[in-house]
Amino acid sequence: MTHGARGEEAVWKEFIHDPEALAFEAASLRGGILDDLEELSETPGPVGRDSLALSKRRIGQTFFRAAVLAAYDDHCCVTGVSIPELLMASHIVGWAVNADQRTNPRNGLCLNALHDRAFDRFLMYFDVERRVRFANHRFPAGFAADCGNQWLLSFEGKAMREPKKFLPDPEFLGWHRERSLATADSSEVGGSRATLAED
Repeated sequence: MTHGARGEEAVWKEFIHDPEALAFEAASLRGGILDDLEELSETPGPVGRDSLALSKRRIGQTFFRAAVLAAYDDHCCVTGVSIPELLMASHIVGWAVNADQRTNPRNGLCLNALHDRAFDRFLMYFDVERRVRFANHRFPAGFAADCGNQWLLSFEGKAMREPKKFLPDPEFLGWHRERSLATADSSEVGGSRATLAED
C-alpha cells in the first residue's frame, strides 16, 4: 500500500490476516450505529426555529418565468405536465454563466421540476432535432432497471413540445448538449455550468 494513511494500512493488514473477523467487527459496528439511530428516532429532535438572513434576489427572474411559461402555454416541453406549481422556467445556459442571456426567453425551457433538475445537472439534454436524450454515462449502473426511475427515462427520444414563440436558441442547446455529453472526469460537468463566451 503506497499512498494510504497509517490507519488504512492497519485495517488492510488486519483484513489480509483475518478477513472474517474484520467483517464481523464491521457488521457489529454497523448494528451499533443502527441501534443508536433507532434510539434517536424515539426521542424528539431539536426544536425547529426561524432566523433572518440576507439573500440575493434574481431581478428579472419573474419576467423570465412568465415569458417562458407563456411561450409553452404552461406545459412542460418534455412531459406535457400543466400544473403550474410543478413547472420551472429552466435556463439552458445557467444564470451565473452568461449575464447577457439571463432574461432571454430563447434561453429558457418550461420543464417539470424533476426534468428541470435532470437538465440542470446535465443528465438530460436535447439533440440537434430537439429530441430528449439522457446522458446515460452519468447514471449509476442499474439506474434504468429501477422502476422508480423508469418514468424519468421514458421520454428518451421524444420530440420537444415546441413553444408558440421564443424557440430555444440552437447555440444554447448545443452548449448544454456538449456539457451533458462530456465525460464525468471533465472539468465542465457536475452542475458547474462552465462558461459560455459572452458576445
